[in-house]
Amino acid sequence: SQKALGIAGPVISPDGRKIAFAALGNLYVQEIDGGLQQLTSDAFVDLEPDWSPDGGKLAFVTDRNGLMQVWIYDMASATARVLTDQLKGEMSFPSWSPSGRQIAFYVTDYRKRWGGGVLHVADADGAHLRPLTHSIAVPGKPSWSPDEKTIALAALKAHSTRFREGHNEFMLVNVQDGGTRWVTPDTTSSLSVRNQNGPAW
Repeated sequence: SQKALGIAGPVISPDGRKIAFAALGNLYVQEIDGGLQQLTSDAFVDLEPDWSPDGGKLAFVTDRNGLMQVWIYDMASATARVLTDQLKGEMSFPSWSPSGRQIAFYVTDYRKRWGGGVLHVADADGAHLRPLTHSIAVPGKPSWSPDEKTIALAALKAHSTRFREGHNEFMLVNVQDGGTRWVTPDTTSSLSVRNQNGPAW
């Protein structure tokens, strides 16, 4: 046996002074100039933190309700609440909008063998949520435009409907109507490896 090590999904706080990350199923915050704070410590798996624009909250996914769902951790009160309990399925990669009013995330499409996800948007208070796209093959973490009209993500642009071959490109999703278009600087090569990686505005 040996000591388990490793961190996942580090994200820097809006003020640039902290880094939130997951390690061994729990959430942590590392001060750039100081100490380390453990936010969660339980038998559940907590992953993929993302800061609210004001730095006061973290969106993350956890299996506390039996499925990986999006939860909100409040830094001031050290409490967490579920955001997506009205949805069925596993969720991943929550991403706050610049205003802090919305959170984008994926819901797993179980019909797809290779990790399909349907992009959703929810109000940060959980009052309203809706799907935006069809199933996307192993998509990358969503990234909001500053005006919140578009979400960019890394996605597989398939060469055919027969199998999964294709190129990774940027998919731009219209937040209002779910319309999509593709953008890439190189049509002959793949961009990124999707998943935790994604474009940044």
